Amino acid sequence: MDAVREPRNSAVKPGFHLKIYGTFRNRYMALACPASDSKMVRFLRHTANSAIMKNIFHQSFNAYKTDIEPRLNDLTLHHMQCSRRLFEIMLSHRRVNAAYIEGDNVAVTIEGEAARVLNFDTGCGVNLGLRGLEALGTFIYKTATALDQNDVFEALSAKIQHSKQVAETFRQTGLASTMFE
Repeated sequence: MDAVREPRNSAVKPGFHLKIYGTFRNRYMALACPASDSKMVRFLRHTANSAIMKNIFHQSFNAYKTDIEPRLNDLTLHHMQCSRRLFEIMLSHRRVNAAYIEGDNVAVTIEGEAARVLNFDTGCGVNLGLRGLEALGTFIYKTATALDQNDVFEALSAKIQHSKQVAETFRQTGLASTMFE
């Protein structure tokens, strides 16, 4: 891949951050890279050759697997399922959501559970999330202290309303004012 072309903003360094996460049954990949017109970024966003991302996943998984997990061999590589956009690799047939977010000098592709819950890791030890999702603590407290089923339904209703508000705020204000580190 050719990353020689200079990005529009010279302060932004070329490259990308790769994160592999998931459970023993499902593994997902998230890729975050500086927003630019470089050949590397265009290639990673639009290529249809799933073998490239399968090989990246195969090598990364074996390098960073836990001690109790078996190594992936070449036979396993042929049984992996890979999305057409190449940023999600699964070891099962489970259907999951995907998100592609562009902001100031960053483009993030997220698939799997991270896209569904709007919380993902850039691969550099920095978790990014959406403002407002921290209300989960209030929901847990209300559910744990509920005296009857009506209290549980009230907590669920409040959480649904809050989620709708977070989504609407994100739709109106965009990525820059919603993301935090």
